[in-house]
Amino acid sequence: MFFFKKSQSSMEYLIIFGMALFLITIIGGVFFTYSNQSKNKLDQEQLDLIGKKIISNVEQIYFYGEGNRIPFKTTFPDKIENFTIVHVNKTGKTFDYLNISYYDGENELKSSIFLTKELYIRFNLTNYEKHTPNIGGNWISYVNESYLFSSGPKTIRIESFGSYVGIEFVVDEE
Repeated sequence: MFFFKKSQSSMEYLIIFGMALFLITIIGGVFFTYSNQSKNKLDQEQLDLIGKKIISNVEQIYFYGEGNRIPFKTTFPDKIENFTIVHVNKTGKTFDYLNISYYDGENELKSSIFLTKELYIRFNLTNYEKHTPNIGGNWISYVNESYLFSSGPKTIRIESFGSYVGIEFVVDEE
């Protein structure tokens, strides 16, 4: 009889321990899911802020005129794939737009697109850039040097060259 009381208390202990472990696992899973979603949302908002700030500075420096420049510091989130400027020529109207490609939380490649308010403003990447062929007036300049887009603090320099504005990614020395 004494043996059964020992085994009963051991069984009760195991059941309580198992239920506690089960609850901790569920609460941990819920916490991890929500914190991961929050990080993805913050990264997206940071990319939107960077894109809007680049376009705002492009417009401002364009109207200041040739030789003017604005450097600004920002912090890049994780998983930026590249920055692309697409030059479009449709039925005689030309415009440029900035496309920032990044991987979201599910590792899907996504893009954020930013246009200037004045579509006649030309802008371009001035360092580390590559070009696609000019087909019908449409071409793309892009930067996909991974070390430029690693997460952390970065400097972006925007400079007016008269007829267009250059965007340069500066490698910060630490």
